Amino acid sequence: MKNITLTLAISTLSSRLEAAISIFSALHSDERVEFLILVQGANTHPEGINVPTHIRLVFLDSIGLSNSRNSALKLACGDFIWFLDDDISIEDQDIRWLIPRLTDLQSIYVCQIRCSDCHGLYKDYSRNRKGKLGALRISSIEIIAPRLAIEHKGITFNSRIGLGTGYPSGEENLFIIDAIENGIDIIFLEKPVIGHPCQIEERKPALSWRNKAQVKSKGVIARQVGGTKGLALIVWWGIRASQYNRSLKGLAWIVQGYLTQMKQK
Repeated sequence: MKNITLTLAISTLSSRLEAAISIFSALHSDERVEFLILVQGANTHPEGINVPTHIRLVFLDSIGLSNSRNSALKLACGDFIWFLDDDISIEDQDIRWLIPRLTDLQSIYVCQIRCSDCHGLYKDYSRNRKGKLGALRISSIEIIAPRLAIEHKGITFNSRIGLGTGYPSGEENLFIIDAIENGIDIIFLEKPVIGHPCQIEERKPALSWRNKAQVKSKGVIARQVGGTKGLALIVWWGIRASQYNRSLKGLAWIVQGYLTQMKQK
């Protein structure tokens, strides 16, 4: 059986480079693992920052998280690529547990997240995450994608959505929906193998539902879900957005996003 290799790909900004490096510095070098950091906001290696030899740095001219993720897909060498952020935590034992379970080179694996700043899990994993609607509950740092299968199907992150654009969330949801539509199976790993700050106060629903750009992003997602389910999301999310904003402008934002053409540039 082929020895599976895994690329850990952190997307970061030059201002957060040291934080990204510290994540990989805490891990031991492993011949099965490629440690890749993609840096936006700088063209050269900042002075005074030490980079361990097992870490590969790539400086990008592009902006936006989706562009960084797409660069990771092009540059990665592993059989699988795990999309990571610069505020996660991961341990050697997580990787040792994970790699032997990555056996299907035609499927996306989705893991779970533990809280790194408090006790518990990052989200409620008892809720269904299968299908297009279930894809809306998947975070990017949970996605471990088969690189060649994704490339063969032409699946990428839409560069018009995600952090750094006018639609700052949902790029991972569109990625998974696109994968499902292209016949890629999703395999769920029922174990947390990565940590992330839960930031309970910052994640209160009111903050996102009152953010026009965030709400418009939901309209874009509803369009990608499509059909009656997409229309149902427009109604459901429109009601919630209007309730939080105490105005029908919440619904208007959802509809604006839904009507936006989101073809790749």
